[in-house]
Amino acid sequence: VVVLKHNGIIIDSIGKIGQTGIDYWGDPSTVSTKDMTLVRKTYITSGDTDPYDDYDPTLEWDAYPKDTASYLGSHTSD
Repeated sequence: VVVLKHNGIIIDSIGKIGQTGIDYWGDPSTVSTKDMTLVRKTYITSGDTDPYDDYDPTLEWDAYPKDTASYLGSHTSD
C-alpha cells in the first residue's frame, strides 16, 4: 500500500490498508499494480483519499508495459 499525504492529509492511495497476503492489486492480464506502468485516467481529477476501501486499479488507471516512461511529468485531463 502506498499512501500520499500533504501536510498530514491523505491526498491519494494505491492499495488497501489492512489487506494482507496480497502482493498486487488488479488483474495481471489487464490492469495490475504488478509489473505494469500505471497512468491515471484522463477524467480522474483527484486521488483515492480512503486507503481502507476496496481497491480496483481499473477504476482510475490505464496500464502500459513495465517501465514505460513516456507519460512522466504530465497529466492530461478531459
